[in-house]
Amino acid sequence: MHQYYYKDTLRDIASIESIAIAPHGKSNRWITVVLITPEEFSAEREQARPVWKPMHMQPVFQVEEQSAQRKEQSARQKYKARPSEIRSAVVNEFHGVKVVGGSVAEDLFERGLCLPSGTAMTEEDLDRVIEAILGCKR
Repeated sequence: MHQYYYKDTLRDIASIESIAIAPHGKSNRWITVVLITPEEFSAEREQARPVWKPMHMQPVFQVEEQSAQRKEQSARQKYKARPSEIRSAVVNEFHGVKVVGGSVAEDLFERGLCLPSGTAMTEEDLDRVIEAILGCKR
């Protein structure tokens, strides 16, 4: 499988790491993702295929500051809630969901790259991808 080929070939490159599988999980291995150390590569993340943007960073979940302040004032009056409870009430009322995020998801988005995958890829194709990755290393 191409995931193992990538992992075995890139394993000794300090600035590239494979994503570990949790002991309680099992991967279906449909796509290969590696994490890079951006300071050690000359290419930008946008020049490749980054991993998916975390939900809490999606534009639909971004609330502008003025709009948020108006919504908080409305929630304060409507719910008569303590300040710590108001943000949650605002999120649930206006988005229908609780918006959460985290540094782990943000780090994966910043450093993660999806490598070309597919059942039709040959070893030559995989080597070409690996050469391109190594060519970006500073």
